[in-house]
Parts: sequence; structure tokens; C-alpha cells
Amino acid sequence: MTGPVLVVGGTGMLARVVDEFVGRGRDVVVPSRRRAPAGRWVAADWTDPAEFVHRVATALDGAVPELVVLWCHRPHREPVAAGLVQLLDRRTRTVEVVGTSSWAHDTTWAQRHLAGSTLVALGQAAEGSGWLTGGEIADGVQTACDSAEACRPAVHVVGFLPAEARRALPGGA
Repeated sequence: MTGPVLVVGGTGMLARVVDEFVGRGRDVVVPSRRRAPAGRWVAADWTDPAEFVHRVATALDGAVPELVVLWCHRPHREPVAAGLVQLLDRRTRTVEVVGTSSWAHDTTWAQRHLAGSTLVALGQAAEGSGWLTGGEIADGVQTACDSAEACRPAVHVVGFLPAEARRALPGGA
């Protein structure tokens, strides 16, 4: 399967992930409100999930993404994810990024809907020391994407999560 890579959230901290895939010669679709500096930009706003998914479907023009990276905030995550699932098939690999403000409240859409899904749980920079940098996040997500593409789905923790938080993740990562 050699479909496009779909990166939801690819104009912010995941822009380096988009750049990496573009540098590898991949067709990268980046739906967002603001123009993506790399990849194939699709003007779309996840605050209107139905329209967002419609615009993504139109841009894909029947192609099934090989990999989907999703970093979408609550309360839009679930409706966006439910719509995107309709565009995928069982071979699509998924990477869901869940930030520190929402990981404990969300269960992963990908693991509910598709085999071969990967979760990235973002923690803190070090034991209680603050936020992760954009580079740390991008590197962690890229590692997860590479694992997903190699058919090694997993839970990837970027940064520090306390033991009780790790136990709450799928597989008790």
C-alpha cells in the first residue's frame, strides 16, 4: 500500500513531521485552518468536523491514506476521528497524539476502530520540570510514525509521565 500520509495538526508542533515525510518523497495531506508550509494543504477547520472530513475526502479523491497522524483537541477529537475512520481501511496505520491536558480523559479512537494503531502520550519535560519542546514532541511523534509504518504499533510516551498515568494507558505503558 502506498497511499498518502494524512497529518491532522501538521502546521504546529507537527510541522517537522510533515517536513520529514515530504523529504522522504511522500504525498502528505495537511488539513488545517492556516496554510501548511509543506505538503498538500487542505483548507479545513476541525471545529466543524463534518465539513473537515468532507474537505479531506475531497482532497484524497478516493485514495486511502497509508498513515494518519491525528493531533486534534477535545471536544472535536471524537467527531473528527469518527469521520476520518470512514476514509481508511484495515491496512491504514494510525498514530494518535494525546497531550497532557487530555490523555487521561480520552481513550484512543484508533485503538477502538483499527488494528495497527499507535498512541503517543505526551508528558512533561522531566519529573515535574515543565513542558516538552516542539522538537521533543516532533521527534517522539516521528519515532511513533516510523514504528507504525513498520507495523509495530505501540504506546509511545514522550517525556515523563507519573507511574499512575502510565498504568492508565493501553497496555500500562
